[in-house]
Amino acid sequence: MIDPQSIEEYIARDGYTALYKALTDMTPDGVIDTILASGLRGRGGAGFPTGLKWKFASGNRGEVQKYVCCNADEGDPGAFMDRSVLEGEESP
Repeated sequence: MIDPQSIEEYIARDGYTALYKALTDMTPDGVIDTILASGLRGRGGAGFPTGLKWKFASGNRGEVQKYVCCNADEGDPGAFMDRSVLEGEESP
């Protein structure tokens, strides 16, 4: 239906509408509540609830700089699936 390499075509079909709403009309807690209500789960083997993870991280607000650690461990040796996602910022 669209050229998968064209962001303009994606936007023309209402792509990023939810992101725009989250950034302009919702509070951070509202976004977390929406994700919690959606039941979205992580892609790891345990399928940990994404909204719960975000809620835990959000509960630790403050002025001190925070860091996020990403475990991109590969389940299958040599598969490099997660690696390609993490390194895959491709420019046209």
